[in-house]
Amino acid sequence: MRNYQKLKLVVAGFILRSFRNLKVAATIYLLLTTYCLYGEGFHLITIKPRIISPASSKGMNDILIVSYENSNDSNVSGRILTINGSYIADMLVVNSDPDNPKITWDGKDGSSVVPSGIYIYQIEVEGQVLNGTVVVAK
Repeated sequence: MRNYQKLKLVVAGFILRSFRNLKVAATIYLLLTTYCLYGEGFHLITIKPRIISPASSKGMNDILIVSYENSNDSNVSGRILTINGSYIADMLVVNSDPDNPKITWDGKDGSSVVPSGIYIYQIEVEGQVLNGTVVVAK
């Protein structure tokens, strides 16, 4: 069971105990779970590692992995930009495990490893753009 599903059950139990009127409890539950707790169905879980080494032969910390929850099954896309805003590459959406969707970047501009530096990731979902940074170190 996903974390947000567990949280929904806890919230539902609390609301039902707090409000004797079922209609009021159902309305409050719907408002809380749709708009407040889940950011309209999407939120990031983990972004790791923050420093990647794509040229490393060890196979550790060589890709950026962003895990998220997407209760609305909205389309998710991502891209990588330089610190100056120039496009580098699209991120890869990995949905092999529906309970643990991810979007990744391998530190490449398509074919070759990018130079060391700070890069911006942009994840777009439900009309929102979420930004963050990742460091590439060789």
